[in-house]
Amino acid sequence: MSADTSGSFLFLPTILCHIFDACSRGAPPSIVQPSMSSAIALLGQDVDFTCIVNDLGSHMVAFVKADTPPRLLSFDEKLFRRRDKYELKPRIGDHHNEWVLTIKNVQEADRGNYSCQINTEPVMIATGELDVKASVFHGPVLHLTKVSRKHMSEYICVASNGIPPDESWTVKLLVTFPPLVHAQSESVQASPGSISRLVCTTEAWPRPEMIWEKDGEPIYENNEYSITHTVSGQYHSVHILEIRNVRPHHYGAYRCVAKNDNGIHYSHINLIKTHHTQHPNIIPEGI
Repeated sequence: MSADTSGSFLFLPTILCHIFDACSRGAPPSIVQPSMSSAIALLGQDVDFTCIVNDLGSHMVAFVKADTPPRLLSFDEKLFRRRDKYELKPRIGDHHNEWVLTIKNVQEADRGNYSCQINTEPVMIATGELDVKASVFHGPVLHLTKVSRKHMSEYICVASNGIPPDESWTVKLLVTFPPLVHAQSESVQASPGSISRLVCTTEAWPRPEMIWEKDGEPIYENNEYSITHTVSGQYHSVHILEIRNVRPHHYGAYRCVAKNDNGIHYSHINLIKTHHTQHPNIIPEGI
C-alpha cells in the first residue's frame, strides 16, 4: 500500500467533486494500513481490495483502476461498473470505516494497479497491484468437474523432456449457458429535453440477441433512439439505449431482453421525470 497525493493516477474524485458538487474541504481524513494490499489471484478467483479510512467526515471514497484512460469503478456508495463483475461494500467493519471493492472471476484483463482515492484537496490516494496467475496441473489428463462459465478459457498442454523446444497443444473450452442480464440502474432520472442512457450488461454463450422494449413493444433505432453494444469480455457484452431528446412519452418502464439457444432473461429500467439537470449515465466497462 502506498498513500500519497501524487502519482500516475488520474485523480478522478477532484474532477467528480466539481461535476457532482461534492467537493469537501473539511478536516482531512487518513488512509490507514493495511489498505490496498497487493494481491496475487488465480484465474477465476474473487479478490478484495480494502480501503480503511479514519475521520472520513463529509469526504467521499472512490476506487479507480489505472488504465488508458483510467477507469472509475465507484464513487461514494455508487458502483459505476458491472455488478456481476464488481461489488462494493461501503462503511463496514467494527468502526464502519472500511470500504471493500470485490473483483469477481478475475481474468487477465483485471491485472494492474487499483487505487482508493478521497476527494480531499489535493487528492489522497492509496494503491495496490493485482497480479493474475494461471493454474498449472501436472499429468497427462486434465479432469474438469462441475463445469461452469468460469472454466471458459484456452487450455495449453505442454510436453517437455528438458530438451528444447517444448511441444504444446491448445484447446479452447466454450461453455454454453443462458443469458443473465443486469441493469446498471433500475431507475434513471432525466429532465425533459435531456439525453438519457439506459445500460444493461449481459453474460451469455453463445452471444445473445438483445432487444429493447417499452410497454411490451420493441424499440428500433431511429431519430429518437440510438442502440449500441460492445463486447467487454469473452461472454460479457454491454448494451446501451440512448434517448436523444427526452420527451413526455419516453418516461416509463423499459426492458432489456437477451436470448440465445439456451434461454431468455431480462431486466427492467424505469425512466423517471425530474426537473433537475442530469448528467448522462457513466457508462460501464467496455465502452
